[in-house]
Amino acid sequence: QILTHPEADVALPAPKIAQSFPLAPWGCLYTQLHRGWHQTVQGVSDYSTQAFARFSTLIDPQGQFMEWCQAQLLDFTTRYDLLIGDLQSPLEANPNVLARPTLNTQAIALWRPDASTLSLKGAVLKLDSLTQLPFLHVPKVPQAIAVFGFSSAHVAGSDPIVASLLKTGFQSNPGAIFQATALPVPAELSQPRFSPRVLLSNGHSIRNRRTVLAGTSLIDLLQVSPAQRFVLWQQLVSVYEWPVLLNVAAAGEAPLLIHRDSPLALSALFKGLNATTPYLMVEAVDQIPWLVDQQGCHYQSELALPFRRKEHGWTSRGHQTGSTLNVETG
Repeated sequence: QILTHPEADVALPAPKIAQSFPLAPWGCLYTQLHRGWHQTVQGVSDYSTQAFARFSTLIDPQGQFMEWCQAQLLDFTTRYDLLIGDLQSPLEANPNVLARPTLNTQAIALWRPDASTLSLKGAVLKLDSLTQLPFLHVPKVPQAIAVFGFSSAHVAGSDPIVASLLKTGFQSNPGAIFQATALPVPAELSQPRFSPRVLLSNGHSIRNRRTVLAGTSLIDLLQVSPAQRFVLWQQLVSVYEWPVLLNVAAAGEAPLLIHRDSPLALSALFKGLNATTPYLMVEAVDQIPWLVDQQGCHYQSELALPFRRKEHGWTSRGHQTGSTLNVETG
């Protein structure tokens, strides 16, 4: 009875996480702002520049963020004896997202070699003896090279050479990353049921309340007309007591925020789905995902907070220099 009640929560003890993989030296925390200025963590990127790359001059007119980024890169080169490379790749369907901030780095362009870019003739990737991480080594360049992609584009999965180079800067193909909480458990697939929200002991939510539609429940929705589908959908709303706002995702797809009682949203949701769709995950939205001003206007907002890690994959290469920069936070 507890597990099927719409207001039920399952609390878990906070896990002790053992770091089993090297972390990037910097990153960016993304949170979504809700009404009342509550926040939900969306994820962490291993690149501090991606959220700002296209519009750095617009959202940072005084150049304070770019100055912070430049200070980090300078400290990386001196503290860890590295050369920072900026990979300039054309492998993106939308050229606008290839825009990048102007930073004092070494340009690397596989498909546009000229006097301004570093020649990769004779270049090799080697594992560093101290960190056991890969770096790029080029003849006549004494330092190991860490290759970054400072644009907002995800080009690591577009070309095997590009992917190999970007691994030296902790950038991997985001398609290989997933959250375990986004996958249904066998009990959710075997029969329709309401799954409670899962909380850590500190109150942080790791999974919202949800229902997984699979088998006959999903087939019934797929095989009828849009009007009949809306009637069946409303019956499910009554059974599972879904809130007004829902995040709904087909297997392997990004979630779509919809209004529970909108026929148009339901039609858009089912566009492209067919009998091969294994399941549909319906997740409750517990907080209003927008801000409202005094005039009643609504705003969708996301907070991007760049940071510098004190312990990371390059730490063992570190050494004190004569002018150590105080750049641990930003």
